[in-house]
Amino acid sequence: MRYMLFILALSDLFSAYFLIKGITHPLIVAFLWLHSIKGITSLMGSFASGYYFDWMGVTDVLAALLILLMTLPLVGVFFAKIAFYVGILMAIKGIYSMLWVFI
Repeated sequence: MRYMLFILALSDLFSAYFLIKGITHPLIVAFLWLHSIKGITSLMGSFASGYYFDWMGVTDVLAALLILLMTLPLVGVFFAKIAFYVGILMAIKGIYSMLWVFI
């Protein structure tokens, strides 16, 4: 289980780097699918248990949405500025998850 958490924490850190730098590449779309699945399942599980403040799930969904919007040619420049701040939040989430892997 710790290996899976480690891989997911690494994916958070990679996505944070892509969001902060504003890198758009077709291979980065794989992170879009990973984060959308992670975020939606996290939100569904937390809502089902009565916990309505799942900041990690919301961060994953925002990251997936911004990775998608940054690849669009017309609006990508505007969303690259927003993606910088979500990338910082994603990096904090990745570091937080990485610490829990090693504790």
